[in-house]
Amino acid sequence: MLIGAALGLVGAALGVQGSIVLALICFILAVAVFFSGASKFSLSARDWNDLAADFRRIDAHIRADWASETIGTGESWRFREDKSRTAEALCTLAGAMLLKSPAIAPLLSERVKSRSTDSWRWLYYIKEKHPLTQQISGTESSYLTKMQTEAGTIERLGEISASICVECAAAEIKKK
Repeated sequence: MLIGAALGLVGAALGVQGSIVLALICFILAVAVFFSGASKFSLSARDWNDLAADFRRIDAHIRADWASETIGTGESWRFREDKSRTAEALCTLAGAMLLKSPAIAPLLSERVKSRSTDSWRWLYYIKEKHPLTQQISGTESSYLTKMQTEAGTIERLGEISASICVECAAAEIKKK
């Protein structure tokens, strides 16, 4: 507010054109400060360890079910037994952290990187590092179509996520 008042006085002293130039300079400086702060943000091992502790606190029965079919819904993830949606929120945070991690982001597969949903990004990352349980696959054929279906589960989502967060923390330590 004080800066706005000062700009108003300077603008009045410089005239309309001078105030436009001054406003443009201030805008450019604000954008530069914003982006320089954003680019300096990076994750540390502590961030991953804190997230691991949060994952350890969620109910052991929470799981994530994955399904894929070639016709219809494509691929999907569903959180099970997550009534408070805490596990989903933690997976969302973990998925966002993957992209900001100096040690992990460069190693992400295209399948993980390309996920537009952060929680799904995290689940795909787990799926690549940890085998799904209760896996099934099958083919269903009809006159004109053939549908391939696969499914599986990440059981003990909190425990597995915590373990992978610790691996990410170790990677951050090695990177520095």
